[in-house]
Amino acid sequence: MPKVTDQTRESVFEDFGDAEWLSRYYGSLADSYRTKHYWTRISLLTSVLVEAVIIVPLLSGWEHGLYAIAVASVIVVGLTVYDAISNHAGHVAKATVACDEFHVLRSEWRDLYLGIETDRLDEQQVLERQRELTHRANRIGTFVEVNQDDKRNRIAAREADQVMSEQYG
Repeated sequence: MPKVTDQTRESVFEDFGDAEWLSRYYGSLADSYRTKHYWTRISLLTSVLVEAVIIVPLLSGWEHGLYAIAVASVIVVGLTVYDAISNHAGHVAKATVACDEFHVLRSEWRDLYLGIETDRLDEQQVLERQRELTHRANRIGTFVEVNQDDKRNRIAAREADQVMSEQYG
């Protein structure tokens, strides 16, 4: 007779898979925000460089030079405001922390699942540990407030399902 019910075993396996999925999702999301942050900064620096080195010296004597300088300045200000409002760097930090935390939780859920599979744990031990891990996962979810990316979410879920079925089938 198994020490742990099939329902508890399945529940732990689902939570294990969710941690795999969320680790992948937040890692992908961090990469996406990192790329957006990088290109926003490159665009901003390029705009400043173009305005300072090319537009101002070349066009200051031209009668429409002031107009060109004003347009370039608006672009620089717009990119600066976008960079500040978008908070890509903050999203990178939060998503990276979430990725790392879910990676740790994934390992702990794997250990819990393997404890069930090897009959080292009884139902009560599993439920207590699962409750603790679920509580930690919920805290991570409330910490990370970023826009959801459905495409990345679907890809991460598909990859996690594939890994889980290949390794634990």
